[in-house]
Amino acid sequence: MDPAHSCPVIHWLTEEACQRPDIAGGKASALARLARHAQVPPGFAVAAGADVSLPAVAREVQHAYHRLASEPDATPWVAVRSSAAGEDGAAASFAGQLDTHLGVSGADAVLEAVRAVQASAASARAAVYRQTHQPASGSMPAAVLVQRLIPADAAIVAFSRDPMQPDGYSLAIHATLGLGESLVAGSVTPDRFTVRRRDLAVLAAECGGKGSMVVPDRRGGTKTVPVPRSVAGQFSLTEAQVAEVAQLVLRLEQVQGHPVDIEAAFWQDILYLLQCRPITTAAVSRSAGGAEHREARS
Repeated sequence: MDPAHSCPVIHWLTEEACQRPDIAGGKASALARLARHAQVPPGFAVAAGADVSLPAVAREVQHAYHRLASEPDATPWVAVRSSAAGEDGAAASFAGQLDTHLGVSGADAVLEAVRAVQASAASARAAVYRQTHQPASGSMPAAVLVQRLIPADAAIVAFSRDPMQPDGYSLAIHATLGLGESLVAGSVTPDRFTVRRRDLAVLAAECGGKGSMVVPDRRGGTKTVPVPRSVAGQFSLTEAQVAEVAQLVLRLEQVQGHPVDIEAAFWQDILYLLQCRPITTAAVSRSAGGAEHREARS
C-alpha cells in the first residue's frame, strides 16, 4: 500500500468496523448495524478521508467492486451513495445535499462515482447545510457507500408512525413499480397504504398513477420506461407484501428505539432494506406532499 495511506480503505457491511459512523459514516454504519434484523444488499464503505487519487487506494476500491460484482447471482450494477458522519440522523439528514449515482457498472466507472460523491460532500452547498444543522461538527470528509443495486420490482418508502397521524395509531407505506428513484424524487404518485400498528390491518389503500417507472439502463445509469397497461392500474404491492413491510418497519422501530423512516425494495419476492433513519419534520412534509426529495440523483 502507498505509505501515504496506512489506514484500511474498504469496510464491508458485514464487518464490525463498518458499524462505526466515524469510519463508515451515518448511512453505511446504520445499515451494517441493522443487517442482522433485515435483508441488506451486499456492499462496502470507502472509509471517510480515503484519498482515491492515490493509486493504491484506487486499486482497493476497484478490487472491492470486482469482488462485489462477482458474487453469485450478482448484477454488475451498484449504487454509489454518500455516507457522511451524521447523515440520516435525527438532527440532520443531508437530504438533497450529497450525490447518489445509480446503475454504475465497471470498476473505472465506480471509482469515478466515488470521486464525485466525495466532491459533493466537500461542496459549498453541503458546507452551508452542515454549518446550519451541525455547527459543531466542522468540515468532515464523507465515507462513500458502494452497494449492489437491487433492480426492484417495487420500491417502498415507509414510516413506522404515519407522519400525518401524530397519535401513533397507524403506520404509512408508499410504493411504486421499479426503482425508487421516481418515488424519492416525487415524480410519480405512489400507492399509499395506511396500516394499523396494533394488528397490521390495512385501514386505507389508494392506488397511485403508474404511467412510467425507472429501471437500470444496461448502458449505465437508469432510464424511465412506460408501465405496461396490464399492470398500470394495479397496486405495486400484494396484501402479503404490505404486511411484510409493516412488520419490518415496526421491528426496526423497536431495534432503533425511535420511530423510523425507511427505504426498501422488493425484488424476486425478497424485501431488501436500503436505508433507515429517524422520522424528522422533513418526513412529515414529504408524506404530505408526496415528494421524497432525499438525495441528489445522477
